[in-house]
Amino acid sequence: MRSAPENRARAPKVRIILITERAALATFFREVADSARVDFVLERVSFESNDHEYADSAAVALVDLALEPLAAISRCRELASLRPDLFVVGLVCCPYAVTPWSLHALLASGIASILDLRASRDELAAALEAIADGVSVLDVRVRWRHRPLLRDLFARDEPRTDLDLRMLELLALGLPDHEIGRLLHLSPHTIKHHVEQLRWELGLRNRIELAAWAGRHGFYGDNVHRPDPDEIAPLATPRAV
Repeated sequence: MRSAPENRARAPKVRIILITERAALATFFREVADSARVDFVLERVSFESNDHEYADSAAVALVDLALEPLAAISRCRELASLRPDLFVVGLVCCPYAVTPWSLHALLASGIASILDLRASRDELAAALEAIADGVSVLDVRVRWRHRPLLRDLFARDEPRTDLDLRMLELLALGLPDHEIGRLLHLSPHTIKHHVEQLRWELGLRNRIELAAWAGRHGFYGDNVHRPDPDEIAPLATPRAV
């Protein structure tokens, strides 16, 4: 077996791009890369950069999801589309940021790995070594009450429904259950059940927190259809499910 220095001398350098606005995170990951047994070269790139040439020669892209998760997920999707062979890695650091919604959105974006920044430096270095070797790494630390996330991720057969997404949009707009029910042709009881299920899965305490979460995660914006008063009027007898 060759020693680590011999490996560094013979193996080609692995170029990493780190997309973040946080200079401290770049400094930290340079230290992580230096402690790894692979010869990494790390370059920091701003989210504001529209020049994608930085990705041309990179083998790994680390995308910071802490400050602007929606923009970060969009960048992950963009990179995966531009460079299908590029290992795109999402970096998470907040236990509240890891929900069934954010995790599914990340995986659907074409991401190859997820790293939790609460891991130790040695753990992150080992993860980078594995990623450089073509291994996908999923390191996610969830809160106890978010345990259903793991079941949702690994055992869920069906994707999230359009009903779930539409309900989050309407909740973010501040509509009560009876108005949401009329729009979706469902009974208020069914709407209440769905709201409670979403709240429980996301680990939120009440409906207000659920509406606020939906707003923060992009379910409230210019692209969301705001119902007219005529739409809220009874269009059909709500059905119970």
